[in-house]
Amino acid sequence: MFVFRFTMPIIKKQLKDALSYVLKYKKVIEDFLYMYFVVIIQRILGFAVTFFLVRALSQSQFAEYTLIIGYLSLLAPFSFPGIGNALMQSTARGYNSLYPLALKLTFLGTVFAGLILLILAYVHSIEGDYSVTLKASLFFAAFLYPFYKGLTLWQSNLSGAKRFKYLSFLKASTSIITNALILFLIIGFDIADYLFLIIAYMFIPSLLNIVMSTIDFCRFFKEERVEDKGNMITYGLNTSFFTAVHTIALRLDEFILFYLVAPQVMAVFAIANRIPELLRGVTQTLASILAPRFAKHQKITKEIYKAIKLYSFGFAGFVIALTFTIYPDIMLFLFSDKYSDAIFYSQIIMFSLVIGNMANLNFRFIRSQNDSKSYNNVTLIISIVKILASIALVPFFGIWGAIASLFLYRIAMLVSVEYIIRKKYT
Repeated sequence: MFVFRFTMPIIKKQLKDALSYVLKYKKVIEDFLYMYFVVIIQRILGFAVTFFLVRALSQSQFAEYTLIIGYLSLLAPFSFPGIGNALMQSTARGYNSLYPLALKLTFLGTVFAGLILLILAYVHSIEGDYSVTLKASLFFAAFLYPFYKGLTLWQSNLSGAKRFKYLSFLKASTSIITNALILFLIIGFDIADYLFLIIAYMFIPSLLNIVMSTIDFCRFFKEERVEDKGNMITYGLNTSFFTAVHTIALRLDEFILFYLVAPQVMAVFAIANRIPELLRGVTQTLASILAPRFAKHQKITKEIYKAIKLYSFGFAGFVIALTFTIYPDIMLFLFSDKYSDAIFYSQIIMFSLVIGNMANLNFRFIRSQNDSKSYNNVTLIISIVKILASIALVPFFGIWGAIASLFLYRIAMLVSVEYIIRKKYT
């Protein structure tokens, strides 16, 4: 009874604070829900695809499929994502003159990435005992990649203009069509040869990118409101280099497991990380919604900091509750008994999300400030920690080494981001 009397005022205060933030940031929450609707659609369809895919493919085939998707992600820095962030900031401030030059740079960068995919296809054809499907998939991905990843700046334009409803509609529609096509191929045909799944995965988004980029290029080609393009492009390129290092760090575990341990082990780890990545995407979506608003603030106020903290504690509570209740049943239903070994690994990875969640939102604030030095410092620190941990642990301890490197990475992010926020932005 004493405990009840003591805790009730605290609980009431927390609920009252939460309600006040909901009312105050109603527009932010509305935009978040629109954007997260897209994430929900994408993830539901993505899990539907995975549900059938893990049952149709062997672990080795699924590992190869995951490896190719990993290469598409690994080469994303050649689209200079820092330029997309700079464009979002520019659009949020009312300028669009950066777009034509930015589009040319990102497209040329991904053409170079396509050449790397061609080289990888050739290397896999002369080295090692890899399937014909793996080589052919890399070959076709090379030609689609500039359109798949090099023409995505229209999304930065819409985000900067806060047109989240329109952006949500386009992304949701693309996801529905793409995943419906993949499901049709999986269910309707023998997809042991998964080449057509890779082509379908890239083709529909590429088509939308071509249409939207053409429209935006024509609109902004003669934009008269000019800001300092040189500084914005330099900022974008500088941050893109460090983003490249960060991307390598995030993907390194999977590549080490595939090439140095065993493709089957890599497949188990990829499945274990599926749902944690979905939940991490919740915070990433919220961060993308907040980015244009962050760009208008030079300091992170106590109110903003408190709102971020409140969200982080709520998220942590949800993750812990889910992990200790129905999580194993969800894993078995989605991925079958073939991947039952992944359940415990996945539960451990879920706890790493609790460590890094608040840091993700604070890191987005730093990124929105055009503060390339702080962004680069944090990115470099966490990337070095992750890369060194992966190299030292994964070849010897397999999945446990990959999980340990994830924990070390998120602890490094928490410490370094908090240090920058307290030093420069409070």
